[in-house]
Amino acid sequence: LFRMKELKAMAQHAALKAREMGSFTFSSLSPRERRWIHLTIAREPDLTTESEGMGTHKTLKVLKK
Repeated sequence: LFRMKELKAMAQHAALKAREMGSFTFSSLSPRERRWIHLTIAREPDLTTESEGMGTHKTLKVLKK
């Protein structure tokens, strides 16, 4: 439960940075962590996300639409 709250806060921080700078990239995240961030950012109409890389631990980018 604590990690979910932490990921939500990280997603909100990434949303602010992406709005300011155009994009924000998270370092390597597990599939579950990426999913939580994708779901949190999906609620923001002006932002989108995409995973990059190969394997289990990919990076995640938050981008302005």
